[in-house]
Amino acid sequence: MHAWGDGALNAAGDWRYKGEGASNVVLDYRGSDSQLLGTVLRIRKAPLRENGGGCAPVLSDLERNLWKDWPAVASSSNEEELRHVYVRDVMRPLLGEDYVDSGVIVPVSRKFLEDVSQHIRANRPAWRAEEADLDFSSKNVLAVCDHTLFPGLFHCLVFDLESSKCTISFPGVRANESDSPTLSIEIKPKWGYLPQSDAISTENHVKKVVSRFAMHQLLKFVQGKIRSSSSYCPLDLFSGTRDGIIKALNALFKSPQNNLRVFKDGNRIFTGSVDGAQDSTDSSASRDLLERSLVDFTDSVTGQRLDVLEKLIAEILHSSETLRKLLQTQQLDSLDIEGVIHLYYSFVGLHCPECGSDKTGCSIDSDVDKRSVLFASHHSMPADEQRRNLCKFLIAATAKDCSLMVTLKPLDDSIVASSVTRSIISCPTTGRSYVYKISFLDLDLKRLDKIPHYFRLDQSIVKFYAEHTT
Repeated sequence: MHAWGDGALNAAGDWRYKGEGASNVVLDYRGSDSQLLGTVLRIRKAPLRENGGGCAPVLSDLERNLWKDWPAVASSSNEEELRHVYVRDVMRPLLGEDYVDSGVIVPVSRKFLEDVSQHIRANRPAWRAEEADLDFSSKNVLAVCDHTLFPGLFHCLVFDLESSKCTISFPGVRANESDSPTLSIEIKPKWGYLPQSDAISTENHVKKVVSRFAMHQLLKFVQGKIRSSSSYCPLDLFSGTRDGIIKALNALFKSPQNNLRVFKDGNRIFTGSVDGAQDSTDSSASRDLLERSLVDFTDSVTGQRLDVLEKLIAEILHSSETLRKLLQTQQLDSLDIEGVIHLYYSFVGLHCPECGSDKTGCSIDSDVDKRSVLFASHHSMPADEQRRNLCKFLIAATAKDCSLMVTLKPLDDSIVASSVTRSIISCPTTGRSYVYKISFLDLDLKRLDKIPHYFRLDQSIVKFYAEHTT
């Protein structure tokens, strides 16, 4: 048993910068404690102007009411606890216990956070470092398994709530540190369906026939955020067919942007953009480098390795329930943001600028159309039903923005796999066998007060696409 509270997070130099997003910095362990190998930390960031200024309540009164069906979420006292219990209690039952790691909460000192900040400063993108640093007021961080790896002993983190200690569990698969490489493919699937809600206006009908991803690509291109539009279509990935999945993967490898990353033994070797910056790599040259890096991963000859990898991933995803579960979770949003925005203003008790109503309902004259009646029903919907629909929308928003990681390792004589036959697959092209796992990442809770932003972004994307394609 490894007790995280007993000085495990004293040596900042044992942790290496792995990456970061808008809210968190991710570190992986590179020290000598064998029980921590294959572990990463998610450390909350704070804007530089706010750092050290104390923390606002983690959830507002409205949000605590919103999430009251999940008491542990509603009563969370800090961001790390909120992320942990939201993933554990809300997302894990929907996406599958085998695919979701809710992590463990680990106490941390301010000195450790300050030391880590100094230690990783040179590795962070300059534009990220100028915006935010680690949140030095944090009392805890979140530890999760590094899903880009199969450690020397495949392990998982188990947390004992009563003792507040973490156990490293080893469920029966052994591998030598010097054996075959581990390859991880991280995909950001995005929206896998076309919304069909009656709340969608006639002017925005294009939403029902063109994927959100394709529409957003055009806006990003004109804004200079991407150099070229991707041919990737999430509808292909979620098609339920091998050919559709292969088509999606092929498009992602040709134009990965920030929707595809590949890691080898925990180190990123292929991506289209670095931590959210504009895609800056030559995709053809990058694919050639990736092809060469696969020499010890597949038995295929040069020029065919990437094709074999795509087919292998497609076979894994096609035979798995993960994409189906993810799509079902995304489709919890049945009203679309054009309907949800009315629920939001009623729930928070504000005048609705989209239809001129207050919390008591829309003003309807004798010449109303079907959508006006629909929105009036949204505003007059019982408060508890409004609350449940808002929860569904925010849960679906998490599913639309999460990542899916497939991690593979070639089977050879150094691996004993007697207890994981369900996680072994043979390559349909070469016949070589691989042990694999699938993991969902980036399952953070989406905040209630972001709904007006989601509405404005949606309208901007659709309006821009309609104006520039007609």
